[in-house]
Amino acid sequence: MRPTVRRAVAAALLCAVAAAAWAQSAGAAGAPSAATGPRVVIGNPSLPAEETVVYIEQTGSDTRILRQDLRLHDAADGRWLELRTLTKDTEATLRLDPSTLFVTRSETTQRGSDAVVRRTMEVIEAPAVPKPDELLVSDFASLSFVLRGLPWDTFHSARVVAVGSPARNDAFSVQISLSGRETVTIGTTRWDCYKVQLGISGFWGAILGKSSYWYAVAPPHVMVKSESPSGGPGSPVTVTELQSYDAR
Repeated sequence: MRPTVRRAVAAALLCAVAAAAWAQSAGAAGAPSAATGPRVVIGNPSLPAEETVVYIEQTGSDTRILRQDLRLHDAADGRWLELRTLTKDTEATLRLDPSTLFVTRSETTQRGSDAVVRRTMEVIEAPAVPKPDELLVSDFASLSFVLRGLPWDTFHSARVVAVGSPARNDAFSVQISLSGRETVTIGTTRWDCYKVQLGISGFWGAILGKSSYWYAVAPPHVMVKSESPSGGPGSPVTVTELQSYDAR
């Protein structure tokens, strides 16, 4: 199975399990517990008007290049960020709010051995205001980019909630937490990084494992490295490492 497909399966399984749990708990779990801690507010981490980031991804013996191009559009009808991600078999274009990094529209084209599939998503109405311990997302594929805008000085943990989820339950949710700061060495370059981890709480979290992300402490907090399961239990880990960064 291609690395892109394996990661898609893993992400879909994570979202499907969480959504199923939320749906099953709706109306049965009672009122959610009171949220504590400061509100998680994603903000623009001093992103440049244009940037190009190139990563090397490795899953088992498979190695490939991942390129991200970011551009700020400032037109008569508004301002938005366009993020294009390109690999050998996948191309994705996302439209983000330049202040909150919330994805309002996405289009993903995936080229497989037997078919070419294009998927689109568009948020028609603005989502509700999240609770203090929640991070609302509309497209999980954008999460590694959106996390650059975390309030690093105050952030500790949050529940990642997909827009449109039928219910929210403390006992079974997608959790993201800040693990602290670590030094990451890639080639001859040492990066001072924040480390965050993402995973499902409870039994399924232990089965599926967690994803780890390292972001440069210095703005605009580019992602330096990630390690994620490429699929279900027993699948190899996908390691992504920064190769080049160019801001204009």
